[in-house]
Amino acid sequence: MADCRLSVEQANVRNAVDCLHHVVELDPNFAQAWMALGMAQVGVHDRDEGIRSMQRAIELEPSQKLYYRPLATALIATKREAEALDVWKKLQGLTPDDLDVAKNIVSILVNLDRYQEALPQLERLVKQPGGSVFLLELADAYARTGQNDSAVDAFQRALQVDSSPDSLNAVAYVLTLDHLRLDLAQQYAEQGVRQREQATSTISLESLNYDNLRNIPGLGGDWDTLGWVYFNLGKYDLAERYLNAGWNLLESSTIGDHLGQVYEKLGRRNDAIEAYAAAIVAGDAPPNSSQRLEVLCGSNDTAAAEIEQARANLHRLRTVKVDFPAETISKAEFFVLLRQGPKVVDVRFIKGPDSLTNARAAIAGASFHAPFPNDAPTQLVRRGVLTCQSRASGCEFELIPPDRVQSIE
Repeated sequence: MADCRLSVEQANVRNAVDCLHHVVELDPNFAQAWMALGMAQVGVHDRDEGIRSMQRAIELEPSQKLYYRPLATALIATKREAEALDVWKKLQGLTPDDLDVAKNIVSILVNLDRYQEALPQLERLVKQPGGSVFLLELADAYARTGQNDSAVDAFQRALQVDSSPDSLNAVAYVLTLDHLRLDLAQQYAEQGVRQREQATSTISLESLNYDNLRNIPGLGGDWDTLGWVYFNLGKYDLAERYLNAGWNLLESSTIGDHLGQVYEKLGRRNDAIEAYAAAIVAGDAPPNSSQRLEVLCGSNDTAAAEIEQARANLHRLRTVKVDFPAETISKAEFFVLLRQGPKVVDVRFIKGPDSLTNARAAIAGASFHAPFPNDAPTQLVRRGVLTCQSRASGCEFELIPPDRVQSIE
């Protein structure tokens, strides 16, 4: 066993597997060796054999608490959630006060839509220090099990603890998904949007910080939530304004799908087709997006052609022509601050060749496509790449999706 441990310490996992196989052949009842073998097998991507070895270790020593977590983790990695749930439950029987075990049980139960079983776990978690972070999940579980009054109470308790735009948006979105108290969903979504829009109104490129950047994708999500609330309330014109602004900012497949549904309600068939096709091109679109697109197009071939057209449209959506006389092929990155109009408030050079530092004025004079849903003093800070081919062909400035912008440098 010592030789096997040495192989593991030297990161020679394959040798460790061979060594541990020999150990368990000599002593088939050596539980610790079976567990070490299972973990080593998982380490060389032989997960099925690793799971069987770890299960053997638990059969031999069912009271050994340390054996359960690695097995549950391996089962989750192989998408065997129901089996992992049984393992976590057995560990909870051995460690009833371990909140991390309860969190893992809740996570699986929610993924499996087994909300009734998740409720006792969540009710216990929210009573623990710091457990208020589970109030939203508890409220959703109440709503999914028909306990609407308890759900609303839990949502309101969650907002008493944290009334940030993120929390307001989350509560409003879940209320809408659960078709529960849309009046409250509208109130919270509007409040979150106002807070976030106000936060962006003070952004300055001279004193830009990471929180400023984080607020931009947050705002896109807030606009989507409010638009979706309006959709569920039948306020389709308002819904279109917010969802269109959110789509143009984030290019999110979910928002694109939402926007397509709004256009269908408004009788704008061609716009709905474009929205669904764009949602599919954006990636990870809801499954119904393809079905809705095919129904509107009338055939798979027509739908496929619309998807191909959407690829080109997406590039144009985030790209603007810049009239700058570059001498050579070159690239540079800039921040742009936009306001209602859209109007360019400021441009800041980030990095690139010195020959492009003077392109700020040209970028400021470019025509950006950035719809705003209302007259609030909202500002959008966008990062983009200026690509210049030659003096004759000019330059293009391509905006980077704000959720991919992680640095101000």
